[in-house]
Amino acid sequence: MVDESAAGAWAEQSPDDLGAEEKKRPDPDHPAWGVPVGIGVWVASVLAIIIVPIIAVIVWYILSRARGVEVPGLLSQEAMIEWLKSPRLLLVQVASTLVAHLVTLAICWMLVTKMGRRPFWASLGWHWAGRSPLFWLVFSVLVIVALIAFGQVAARILPESQNTSFAELLRSSLQVRIALALLATFSAPIVEEVIYRGVIFPAVVRRTGVAAAVVLVTMLFAGVHFLQYWGAWVSISGLIFLSLILTVVRARTGSILPSVMIHFVNNAFFSVLIVANKG
Repeated sequence: MVDESAAGAWAEQSPDDLGAEEKKRPDPDHPAWGVPVGIGVWVASVLAIIIVPIIAVIVWYILSRARGVEVPGLLSQEAMIEWLKSPRLLLVQVASTLVAHLVTLAICWMLVTKMGRRPFWASLGWHWAGRSPLFWLVFSVLVIVALIAFGQVAARILPESQNTSFAELLRSSLQVRIALALLATFSAPIVEEVIYRGVIFPAVVRRTGVAAAVVLVTMLFAGVHFLQYWGAWVSISGLIFLSLILTVVRARTGSILPSVMIHFVNNAFFSVLIVANKG
């Protein structure tokens, strides 16, 4: 049996009421937060990447001593540095990055939703922008082709050091390379797109306009990787190029989902090379 009162209320709902409902839906290009929240999220993400691995190493050190495992003394600087560079400790630091990502994502959720008062993914833009997932998959493959071609050209102009901190990390062990590949493929695309293209970009657009926001977010994203890749200028230029593509796609679509797809496919492809020790 149909509830006549409910049916009547629905029938009597005017177009103006329906329009009001539409207006309540969050607009990713006009976020409820501003630049201070964007800056706060960026600072929190950087601090999490620094602090969480430090905490993980301290906990590992305490547990190792408690189990009677031989560890260097706190005042033995050279021995401590060697211990921290050991494959096992590097693996601990890399694995703890997942915790840092989860902490950052939780902070983004709290600020974007105002502790659950607003929808999270809808506020950031989570749709295919009128295209099919297959379209964005093909587009992602074309981005990889463009990145490889860009790298070939950049290699003729820019120097590329093989002694960066990231390169040393890759050379440490297969286990570290696998952990890095898993993080790069399954964690980083979501967390980084939420931070840079989801939270920071729309907040900056309101103050500076689209062009300036694209440049700022592009450089901000690439900038956090500079220390890892310092000296590998071909890799850095490739990161800048990738960040530019991701940010332009976000600006054109009003959604981070296509950028997440591009980021995921790109990282998955290069992660295979990393695990195989080919790049």
